[in-house]
Amino acid sequence: MSVSSQKQTQEQLGDQRIAVSRLHLNLNNPRHEPVASEAEAIAALCDDELIAGLAKDIVERGALSPLEVLGVIPMEGNPGHFVSVEGNRRTCALIVANDPSRAPDALRPQLRALSSRANLPKEVKVFVFADEAEAALAPLGVTMHQLGPAELKALGAGGILAVAAGRENEPRLTVA
Repeated sequence: MSVSSQKQTQEQLGDQRIAVSRLHLNLNNPRHEPVASEAEAIAALCDDELIAGLAKDIVERGALSPLEVLGVIPMEGNPGHFVSVEGNRRTCALIVANDPSRAPDALRPQLRALSSRANLPKEVKVFVFADEAEAALAPLGVTMHQLGPAELKALGAGGILAVAAGRENEPRLTVA
């Protein structure tokens, strides 16, 4: 990666406001089996997670709760677009409320009625993480730049994710 690309990427990290049209679902989200496409992820979430009710709540408020920030990472191969790593249900609700044609057939009439309302959020507050490993540390209040090279090497990506998930039999981050 060139120095100018690294600088541009660093400038995109942290608190941002992102257009809903630039948000994408995590195809490997733990709320559903891994899927091959965003359409499959939408279908899985709409089937199991009451997305229409969540979309209705978001539209009635005109936004997500001010305490809710989506966690996203830059989408590989699609500059300016982001994949949800925290808030996949909310991301799905925003996507289908803004574009009901992407929802399963049974939900489209309800979502079309919602999308016609003037207070439908077109952009949302997000926190852009560098990658999934950094996002996994967020619940611990730790970001990758706070860890030294030795800690990162010792944990590895699997250890970082295990620490965030709280699995007892995996390595844990200790701060001296």
